[in-house]
Amino acid sequence: MLLSLLMVLTGNSGLLAGFLLGAAGSACYVLMLYRQLLVSLDKPSVPSESSLRSGWVARLLIVVVILAISRSVQGISFLAALFGFFSFQISIFVYAAAYSVYRIFYRKE
Repeated sequence: MLLSLLMVLTGNSGLLAGFLLGAAGSACYVLMLYRQLLVSLDKPSVPSESSLRSGWVARLLIVVVILAISRSVQGISFLAALFGFFSFQISIFVYAAAYSVYRIFYRKE
């Protein structure tokens, strides 16, 4: 959010468009992974394995489409899209780690 505001204030619309495209693609990627995890927990092991294989291809396709769009559209920065894609996932992992540390050390029961 802070990076997006900084890009707007400096007038880098190509960087902002790439960053937001990458972050949106990453959000879709994470939501698909979450949905697939819930579905695979409900199935027996053999159908679950085939579901995981097909889900991997779908998630890879999202990454390829995001990168192809950022390469083909002139006003979108490829590196900003790549940075937006990975920064969203990294921020989710950092938040989860910080929340886990908080729950372990600071939660009083």
